[in-house]
Amino acid sequence: MSCGGYETFFPSSLVRTVHDLPRFNRHLESTSSSFNITLAYAEGAVSWPAVAIVLGVVLLLVSLLYLTCCAFRSAPTLQQWYTKRKKPGCGCFPLFLAALLCGGGAGLVFYANQDVDSGINGISSTIMDINSTIVDTETGVVNISRSLQNASGDLSNLAEVWRTASLPDPSLRQQLIDATVTARDQADNAKFQTDSIAITLEGVYDVSTIRTQLNKYDDYRFKGTIGVMCFILLIVLLAFSGIICSSPCMLKLTAFLAIFGLVIGSVASAAFLAITVVGSDLCFSPSKFIRDYVNDESYAPTVRYVLYCGDCPSPYQDDYDQAQLYIYSVSTELAELNAAAVNFSIPDAVALTSQLNRSVNSVKSSLDSIFREEINCTHLNSLYNDLLTSTCGRIIDGTALTLAGGAAVGLFMFFLLLCAQRHWTRLIFNDSYEDDTETSQLLPPSERRGNSASLRSRETAEPRPRSRPPPYRSQVAASQEEPPIETLHQRTHLQTEKPTGSHVDMSPAGEPRKVKEAWM
Repeated sequence: MSCGGYETFFPSSLVRTVHDLPRFNRHLESTSSSFNITLAYAEGAVSWPAVAIVLGVVLLLVSLLYLTCCAFRSAPTLQQWYTKRKKPGCGCFPLFLAALLCGGGAGLVFYANQDVDSGINGISSTIMDINSTIVDTETGVVNISRSLQNASGDLSNLAEVWRTASLPDPSLRQQLIDATVTARDQADNAKFQTDSIAITLEGVYDVSTIRTQLNKYDDYRFKGTIGVMCFILLIVLLAFSGIICSSPCMLKLTAFLAIFGLVIGSVASAAFLAITVVGSDLCFSPSKFIRDYVNDESYAPTVRYVLYCGDCPSPYQDDYDQAQLYIYSVSTELAELNAAAVNFSIPDAVALTSQLNRSVNSVKSSLDSIFREEINCTHLNSLYNDLLTSTCGRIIDGTALTLAGGAAVGLFMFFLLLCAQRHWTRLIFNDSYEDDTETSQLLPPSERRGNSASLRSRETAEPRPRSRPPPYRSQVAASQEEPPIETLHQRTHLQTEKPTGSHVDMSPAGEPRKVKEAWM
């Protein structure tokens, strides 16, 4: 019988939005977003994750190219540095902001990880309820079948009692024996119907194994996500430490680790985007997919009964009705047999009929309870909807938040890497040139060593060793002309050569001093 056609679960706005995204195959042709297990659907589902992977590769290549070009860039001249110099604190704000946003993305992933874990726990709890329903139903049906089998044996014993009992009329004896045999046959028929229900339930998959595997892989997912986000937070802490300590080494290590953070963010974004897309397509119309996927006629009626509660008949209804009819016939026959045993004062018959009445009434109430509480469509459909709520609600929402956090981590790791390189370069240049404040030809009068209040206060403090003498001072005093400006790279190269007498860097006291390298 064909039934169903409507959904009892209504997807969230997030699921509907992701489901409506266009899909393309490898030929850039539009494909359907309806979930199914086909290669055509798989090509369309991975189109958006492929875009995330390509974007991540582009950002990675740009980062590596930027670092490579900056590593071979020439050192600036003193005049260029004096013209465009900035304080170290002026360039740390973009780096601080990028690190802060990376930490925010990691925090969002931590929060989403708990949301996904809550959804997994909800699925696990629902699976336990489903398994408990199946086990309780199987146990109840088996107990009913066993009780009916015992009742059949007791009815056979009752027939022997009638044969040996002293009755006034032989025809009455035969009537009692025939009634007892009829009750026994009805009990056997009722047992056959309950056995049919038990056979159907035995084919149901043991869902407890699903729960075991689900908890196992969820433990790996939870711990892996925590470990990866701790690595991201380590990079953020290194960036903050480099800013606070003005340490180029820490910033270099931050940039190196940020490359791996960029890769992690790109891969995580693609993976969770694929899960979100596929999960949204499945959750948009789950009942339709399950109904179309289950083609086995032995399971299809049960599946439709669970999916479309109230619209499809119970697959156990016929067996239940027949079993109840047979049990009612047994109960009616036992009432008459018990009355005859009491009238003719046959103690053995009275004891057997009373015991059989209690047993049959217990069977009837147990069978009613099973069909009213355990395999009633309302109960089964509520379990199904609880499963969808955990899967399509908390897990999909948590996966989408993880996707957003991973994308934020990958994107801001890119900016963190660029800002770290610029900041450590500025720190190195400032540290190399900070003692050249006596070069009056390149500085305005307010910033020369003799006129700056901050420099005078620094001179009164603990003296710091000077890295090198003011360049071309003697030449300026002699010729009163501005000397040629050499790059620090050229002067460092000359310092490494053996002095030939033609170029010696002299201090004001006439003593040679080494030139401090500025480019690292």
